[in-house]
Formats: sequence, C-alpha cells, structure tokens
Amino acid sequence: MQQSKNRQQGAQKVVVAAMGVGYLLPAEAKPTAWTDKFDHGSVRVVLYVEQCPIRNSYRILVANRGSRPEDRQWFSADDIPNAIKSLQAAQKVHKKAKRYLEGGILRRVIRTLF
Repeated sequence: MQQSKNRQQGAQKVVVAAMGVGYLLPAEAKPTAWTDKFDHGSVRVVLYVEQCPIRNSYRILVANRGSRPEDRQWFSADDIPNAIKSLQAAQKVHKKAKRYLEGGILRRVIRTLF
C-alpha cells in the first residue's frame, strides 16, 4: 500500500514538472505547427508538421472532401488514383519540410549517431 502511494506521488510530481518546463522555454523553442492540404477529386490529404525543440512530428490525414469530419470517411474504389496522387504530392512536401527542418541525410545520420 505504501509503495503504491509513493509511486502515485512520484508520478504526479513528474507530470507537474513536465507541464512547467514548457513555460521555461523561450518563445522560439516552443513548438510551431503548420498544415498543407492536397486535393484530387473527392480525396483530401492533410499534411501536419509540428516543429519541436526535441523532435519534429509529421502526420497525414486522408479524408473525403464531401463528408463531414465526424462522419465515417469512405471513398468509392474509383477514387484510388486520386488518393494516390494526393499522397504523392504530400510526400514531396514532406521530404522538403524534413530536409528544411532537419538538414540533409548526412546531417540526420550524424545527429542520430551522436
């Protein structure tokens, strides 16, 4: 019983400390995010890039332009080429964003090793 209380108290302290760190960072070190949309036919691909001081985050969303966000997102099988074109366009921008934010392949490998 005593060990579980100590674990809970320790976890709470870590969470509070993690929340406080964000306020200590300068404004230019806080995460900044941007999105880009790629539309082909009824398919929309949204690329979300978040630049963080520790590690950048890259995410995509494949959605149906005609559906509301809370509805299920289904496509007709005829829209497969449109989805592929949208994903290829998003991939090009993803590569450019990654190269811009993290440097070239050699710089990323050196950063990973050291």
